[in-house]
Amino acid sequence: MSAAAVLLAGLCAPAAPAAVSSGDAAATRAYLRLDYAELHARTKGFPAAIAAAEKLDGRIGAQCPGVLAHEPKPSLEARLNRSEVEVREEEQEGMVGVAENTEAARRRRYAKAVAHLRWRDPALNRLVRIYATGEARVAALRPPDFCADAQAWVASGYRTAPPATLRYLHRRSAAEKSYEGAEHAIVRRLRRFESPADRRLLKQIFHYEEAGPPPALVEKLFAVIAKGNELLRGSAT
Repeated sequence: MSAAAVLLAGLCAPAAPAAVSSGDAAATRAYLRLDYAELHARTKGFPAAIAAAEKLDGRIGAQCPGVLAHEPKPSLEARLNRSEVEVREEEQEGMVGVAENTEAARRRRYAKAVAHLRWRDPALNRLVRIYATGEARVAALRPPDFCADAQAWVASGYRTAPPATLRYLHRRSAAEKSYEGAEHAIVRRLRRFESPADRRLLKQIFHYEEAGPPPALVEKLFAVIAKGNELLRGSAT
């Protein structure tokens, strides 16, 4: 998935040198086409992500409605304790993660396809492998059972986040950090291999990414996630 700011900067890059090999040019074109296809597929899969989030709301409503109804309510002066931060982070990451998991198989296919591309630039090849591996790691994550974790946190007197929460947060953080910045570096190193047609495609990618999914679908996903938050706290009707 492309970084819009980096892509925009790439549109102003100087013309590619004439010495670009056919292999480098082909790999660059394939990378950008995969990126463009990935953006289209992500938008097309948004309804499935919403359906997955709705299904999670249904599980919360059936298994643990109101489980966090009595969680500590800190004053403006008080800070959340560590376990509160961790459980709330799992809650939000988990709800978004359920939606993201509808894309897991597609993200793995994308990562595999990108990882097979090769340039004469060893550093670029290394960055692409790092990026592909990171994408695959994130796609493989599965959020834990939040109802069970929330119940365990309540049973601890709201003092200790359960082990499953800590494991999930650690794995997600490690996966995301493993390829942090790689995509930006890839886009910068690709500039010297881009043809005029590649730059036209970059403009399309940039504009498509800037537009994002239809606002109505984004609003619906946020509403579904908000409903899950309300169900956990006993305020949903």
